[in-house]
Amino acid sequence: MSTLNRRGKKGVAGIPNDGARDLPDVSLTAAIHDGYVVCFAGSCAQGFAFVIGGTSASAPAFAGMMALVDQKMAQINPTQGARQGQANFVLYKLAAIETFSQCNASSKPATNCVFNDVMSGNNCVPGAPGYGPSCTTYAAKTGFDLATGLGSVNAANLVNNWNTVTFRPTLTTLTLNGGNPVNMVHGQSVPVQVTVAPSSGTGTPTGEVSLVTNSSINPAGFAFLTLSGGSATSNTNELPGGSYNVTAHYAGDNTFAPSDSAGMAVTVTAEPSTALLSVLGFDSTGRPIPVSSSPYGRPIYLRADISAQSLTSSSHVFPTGSVTFNDNGGSIETDGVNAGGNSEVARGLFTLPAGTNLITAVYSGDPSFAPSTSTTSTLTVTQAATATGLKASATTVGLGSNVDLTATINTTSAGSPPTSNVTFTSGGTPIAAAPALVSIYGAGNLQTGQFVTAQSSATFSTSQLALGQNAIAAQYGGDINYLASTSPAIVVNVVPDFSLPATLSPVTMAAGQSGTTTLTITGKTAYNGTINFTAGSCSGLPSLATCSFSPASVKGSGKTTITVSTTAPHSTALQHFGIWASGGGLFAGMVLLRVPVHSKRRRLFGLLTIACLATFVGCGGGGGGGSRQPIPGTPPGTYNITVTATSSGLSHTTSFTLTVQ
Repeated sequence: MSTLNRRGKKGVAGIPNDGARDLPDVSLTAAIHDGYVVCFAGSCAQGFAFVIGGTSASAPAFAGMMALVDQKMAQINPTQGARQGQANFVLYKLAAIETFSQCNASSKPATNCVFNDVMSGNNCVPGAPGYGPSCTTYAAKTGFDLATGLGSVNAANLVNNWNTVTFRPTLTTLTLNGGNPVNMVHGQSVPVQVTVAPSSGTGTPTGEVSLVTNSSINPAGFAFLTLSGGSATSNTNELPGGSYNVTAHYAGDNTFAPSDSAGMAVTVTAEPSTALLSVLGFDSTGRPIPVSSSPYGRPIYLRADISAQSLTSSSHVFPTGSVTFNDNGGSIETDGVNAGGNSEVARGLFTLPAGTNLITAVYSGDPSFAPSTSTTSTLTVTQAATATGLKASATTVGLGSNVDLTATINTTSAGSPPTSNVTFTSGGTPIAAAPALVSIYGAGNLQTGQFVTAQSSATFSTSQLALGQNAIAAQYGGDINYLASTSPAIVVNVVPDFSLPATLSPVTMAAGQSGTTTLTITGKTAYNGTINFTAGSCSGLPSLATCSFSPASVKGSGKTTITVSTTAPHSTALQHFGIWASGGGLFAGMVLLRVPVHSKRRRLFGLLTIACLATFVGCGGGGGGGSRQPIPGTPPGTYNITVTATSSGLSHTTSFTLTVQ
């Protein structure tokens, strides 16, 4: 390629005479501050876009320009098609006829410029020889330079002027197998001879030729050969399988145009292949490792690598088709073979059943590589452990009342949830037929290996627990994939119970009056508890209303009268007082201190003090007063009052309607 490119750069000012390919060829924007706006994975439909820069932006941008060139040239010359070969031959011929002084990118370039020449700035790197003010090697200048190449590209002018560049026509001839019919097994070598000559006149074409097929397996070029004296002789084992035509394509050079040879028919039968199966799990650091045994629900990854004698690191033909992974003769799934010649169950398998799993990989084959089946790998999947937990809706219940028992079968498996039976026991004796299990799932993180865990639950409701303390446990019986487990016992205390009427007689009164209703407590079997009532036993009362109970406690069965008292509308006096009290009161509150008199001056001070006090008393005055604030009383309305009775850890409620008129 370097020879081609050096020769492709003739006739352009500024190219160093160094016998090497000098980069870059052209310039495109890559800075992120004026990056390319891209819609990705439906982002624009969600109201946002991505901005990219660097080579990830500029290289696809130029590829888009070349796609427009291919499209235009396929319309102009359908025989040659869209393939243009080495673009540098045309780029530098277009640049050789361009007047760079009229195409200055720093000013307004002429409208016919294919390249807008960048003439200022540099691409100098700190630490490189000549870096600094004297850096000229990588400074932009007129014509080609090592900073910006030929400059930026006017895409429209490039497309419209591409066909103005002409090259001398050539004639390419291909000979395979010495001119004898080609009927071979894939991977075998066949002699190749290609000659390229001018269609007229003299001269020797240079550059490269490649073999091209119309096979669906490998329609692109392969077996690249370098011309020497206008010809290339070699051997190739890269003809893909199938029956098709092979042509030789000459890519052209700075003088001679590309051309294609006549096609030669070949028949290539598939060579034997080998499917190598890998059964993988993860070690503690998350690295894939071969496994032969794994608990149920841990991820298993299957991979098949297709190999053949002809496959090497330099091969251009790779296996295609698909691989079907089987377990005990039944298909698990089928996946395509990628460009690396392998196929895998990338998401992992979590539901391979417990027991012995005989796994194989069956390669479908393609025209180049025959079908093959891997040797059988034995994977032993062991039953996953379970941990059964148990909860009760209440730890103290009345005799004959329902209690809901919920068992949860927890696992660290990411497979299907546990099935089979759960048996609830009291003191080791079963108290329930096995109820149905309901599948649930715990949380996890696939990236850290903490997978979503499979769980199941079962709920049983019973009112048949015996009086006293009942030690309740849940026993999970296990299934084909999960081991059995028993929960720790929980204690449900069953105590004698009492009952209240569903509702009580309603109470109606005017605000300021009282009303009563009767509550009857009925003790059930063996009940002899005491219920203590307080004002807080009533809830839902309106403001300025209270309730009381008589008697305030009931032992066993009995009755109590509930009295509801309300408040009538009224007013209350608010008192306020003047700033000064009466003169006599103030004077009476004063204390006169006796001051010894030792001089006329001090006698004078005493007289002035008494005079001031007399004056202050005379200034006293003011009196007291008050007003009245209305209180609305208990607001009228209808209220639902709840009464709660508690005894021996049990609580029951009843209610009545209170109407305040």
